[in-house]
Amino acid sequence: MPTTLDQARTALRASGALTLPGRRSPGSKILSVQLWVLIVLTGGLAVGSVVMIIVAYANGIFVNPLGFGVPLMAGGMCLAAWRARLWHKSYADKELLPVVFAPRGFIIAGIGPIPWHDVAPIQQSESGETLMLSQSGLHNVSALTVTQRRLLRTTGGNLLNGWRGRAIAPPSVKDMSRAESMRLFATAHRMFWRQPQQVHASQHQQHPAQQQHQQHPAQPRQGPHA
Repeated sequence: MPTTLDQARTALRASGALTLPGRRSPGSKILSVQLWVLIVLTGGLAVGSVVMIIVAYANGIFVNPLGFGVPLMAGGMCLAAWRARLWHKSYADKELLPVVFAPRGFIIAGIGPIPWHDVAPIQQSESGETLMLSQSGLHNVSALTVTQRRLLRTTGGNLLNGWRGRAIAPPSVKDMSRAESMRLFATAHRMFWRQPQQVHASQHQQHPAQQQHQQHPAQPRQGPHA
């Protein structure tokens, strides 16, 4: 398996397709840590407050009834944080799905294949942080679910006709930086990008033998004369 940008480019050009393991985005890792911290803090507060109430009763100390709300509130927050962690784990696991570059399109986080013409042409000198979408890409990305748009890390806004993504982040590839992933995507994009009309034409292009058969159809055979 290619582990560097040069090796990945060589493998892509040699085989005409490439599959690499994905990796979690930095924001996803940070959120995972924050949820664990919240679970520990709220869980500790819930358990600690229950212990304090029990000790207080054992020593004959009056406990305000409102004090019982502390463990309930902390327990509820801990449960909510745990459920959020489970949801985020299923989301983050999708980021680890293979990143695929193929003639039909590319696949990120299990979404695709996304046609190459959905991304605007990338200039040789371009080293931006996002991939600008073409008109077809704007239409197709806006039709995705909220979770799918988050996995593609789209940028956009709320317009009159609904949510419209304007760009997506380059795929996160294991053992590659964001800039390296961007350059690898640019290489694949220049290899496979075609206008939608060209794609449509190639899909309907017929073999010369088929065209000749249609132009000169076989005459029906006649039976023997009586």
